[in-house]
Amino acid sequence: MTKEELTIKNGELAEKLKMAEDRDETIRKEFAIAFNWFEEKRDFGYSSSEKEFKTPTWCEIFTKIGKLLSQKDLYDLERNVSEIEFNIGDIRNTLKEKTK
Repeated sequence: MTKEELTIKNGELAEKLKMAEDRDETIRKEFAIAFNWFEEKRDFGYSSSEKEFKTPTWCEIFTKIGKLLSQKDLYDLERNVSEIEFNIGDIRNTLKEKTK
């Protein structure tokens, strides 16, 4: 490849990288909106009443998703236990009726 071809290729790759970075930031901001993550604006060390959505890191996003999934699993487990308790109570009532 010639220097000119490399320069053109470098420009194309730089443009693709910029587009990917913009898309990445947009996606992370959409997660911030979905999770209602705000960041207080600070002017000269003083906090103001204005808030704007923060741009979370992927680590923060995955941590939040993991916590939500574990809460869902716990809720499902609690629901299953309640169902089993209800069924056991129903079986007890059926057994009591048959033994009478």
